Amino acid sequence: EMETAGGRLHAVLHCNRAACLMALKKFDLAAKECTAALRIQKGYMKAILRRARCYARIERFEESLAEYARWANAVREGKANPHYRDPDECSFDRAKDVSDQDCQKVRVERAEVEKMKMLVEQKARQAAAEERKRASSAFNRRQQWYDGEGPSGQRRWDPFNGSSPKREKPRAQRSRSANASGFHASGSNHTKRQDQRQQHANKKSPSSAKVTCHYAVLQVSKSASQSDIKKAYRKMALKYHPDKNNNSESASDVFRKVQLAYETLSDESRKRKYDMEQLHTYY
Repeated sequence: EMETAGGRLHAVLHCNRAACLMALKKFDLAAKECTAALRIQKGYMKAILRRARCYARIERFEESLAEYARWANAVREGKANPHYRDPDECSFDRAKDVSDQDCQKVRVERAEVEKMKMLVEQKARQAAAEERKRASSAFNRRQQWYDGEGPSGQRRWDPFNGSSPKREKPRAQRSRSANASGFHASGSNHTKRQDQRQQHANKKSPSSAKVTCHYAVLQVSKSASQSDIKKAYRKMALKYHPDKNNNSESASDVFRKVQLAYETLSDESRKRKYDMEQLHTYY
């Protein structure tokens, strides 16, 4: 009862408030004010038209076109039967009193809303088609690996289409390869010193496959600020970007490590979680 209280005065106030909200581009709130006015006066033509315009602005096109159709039907019936009195007719804003100029203006508005609706639907269809195309491409690529039709030298299923980092050789295979090439001859102090220097370099260089600590990848301390982390990321990303290293596989591997490290350390919540996990890890 309170929603329909006040009669003509409250209906006009709600409709005028809707006009003010529309001027402020608060179309959602304006539509609610129009609805409140129509609860009081169901045939309030101005409120119907304003609600149609609000729905169009917030891209509720189906409801907007329905309101435009309701307004146009009321005008058509009112002009066809000027002496007929509809029980829902608004006494101070009657459909039969609408001018031909206003009718023409509303027809143009309705046509524009229909065009907007078609454009939005077309964009949605295009986006869906692009998504299906991407999904189909990934599926076909994966199916090639399953069927053994992919290029040789790559893993059976590679979602990065051959650009992902290669797996590290097993330790035993690395040892055999090193022994065969003569880099680990026993009894040589010189060779031992070389091994020690190499191990030390592996700890410091982000290109080493053994480096898994994000702080080591970015070459910053655990107490580094976000500003330091960001500077280090920019420096390392610029240095190891594939475009600057002739698409080198090792540079691409380091570049992905740098990106992963920055994504983790630049987010405070992820950084805290990572620090807790690495509390007893040394690098």
